[in-house]
Amino acid sequence: MDIRFKTGSIQAASGAQGFHPKSCSHKPQTIQRLRRAKSIGETTRAAEWQKVCNGFNFKTNSRTAWGLVRRLEEKRSTRGVEPIVVNGKTLLSARAEAEAFTRYYTRVEGSNSQASKCMVDRTRKEWELRPSVVNRQFHTYFTITELEGALRKSKKGKAPGRDGVTQEMLSNMGPKAINALLRLYNRTWHNGATPSAWRTSVVVPILKKRKKACDLASYRPISVTSAISKIVERMVNGRLHYYMEDSGLLDENQAGFRRHRSTVNQLVLFTQSVINAWQHNQHIVVVFVDLKHANDRVNGVYSRTRPSKEGLPQGSALNYTLFLCFLNDPSEVIPTFNRQSFADDISTWQSDRNVDRATDALNRDLCELKRYCDQWCMQINTTKTVYNIYSNSREVLARDLWN
Repeated sequence: MDIRFKTGSIQAASGAQGFHPKSCSHKPQTIQRLRRAKSIGETTRAAEWQKVCNGFNFKTNSRTAWGLVRRLEEKRSTRGVEPIVVNGKTLLSARAEAEAFTRYYTRVEGSNSQASKCMVDRTRKEWELRPSVVNRQFHTYFTITELEGALRKSKKGKAPGRDGVTQEMLSNMGPKAINALLRLYNRTWHNGATPSAWRTSVVVPILKKRKKACDLASYRPISVTSAISKIVERMVNGRLHYYMEDSGLLDENQAGFRRHRSTVNQLVLFTQSVINAWQHNQHIVVVFVDLKHANDRVNGVYSRTRPSKEGLPQGSALNYTLFLCFLNDPSEVIPTFNRQSFADDISTWQSDRNVDRATDALNRDLCELKRYCDQWCMQINTTKTVYNIYSNSREVLARDLWN
């Protein structure tokens, strides 16, 4: 995946460049068509807004209603007015800022690249020695039904990639264009080679809430990829996710990004574990672990293109399923692991009648988890990782386990 950084906010995904009457002929027919197109656009926008307002109901669909309210109230600025500072030096040009972001994120990615490469090579050799099972769904061509389903699920109003193709363009294609796109996808699927444009993304830094705008670490990199590649990723993800769920390969302790599972399931299971411990006069020590992601000026300035050899761009349809596959085996490494997970948020606990024994057992599990994270080049976010004690004893609850 090649990445280019762009300073500034993401543009609206209209997919069309600005149009000015001076750039075209002044024939009366051309001017009349322009006025008609503008009138149709205004009428369509008014009708769509009326449709949204008619369906604005806090009782039947409160989530959608409050989401619209938040979007209308939110500030459009994605960058602070404060300039970026690197090593005590203030960056005064947009190009310098874009290059600084590129160097920062490629440095973060490459810090563990050698260790990651050794681990990947060793794991690949281990898997090559295992007997392989050929699954038919990974060797058959995509169907028109899969493509139409992926087009329906595609999110509208998103910024296009460098090719300028928007989701709206793809969703409004005719039968001939859809069949041509399907042939392109099947040819790529059969040959195992993707166009370079599908592997190139523009990364826009978005300032995190309550973070300093002058610090590079305060920004979340958002990748803007090709809309054409997102469609085929969605089709591949549908097959992969179905195979993992149907085969029972996903960790039962994981509830993130899975159908019919949510944080409520994890909360109920953990609450039941606490109740069971209390019924046996036990104390529970739990640690909530957060893993670090290896993840309003509009000036249109880009950095140089640099390769990215680790991870997937944010926004990829394959992100969530591949992350579940990547973080699927902690229980195999730590057999005594009492754990519930939601994506990269992990809660692990130990219970015992003696709180010191429970703490020691939990510390051993955390050491194993730390080794597991080091092995796969992940980091524990110590600033967001916290612990808690659940007990009927006031004396135990008053203890400070950090000391």
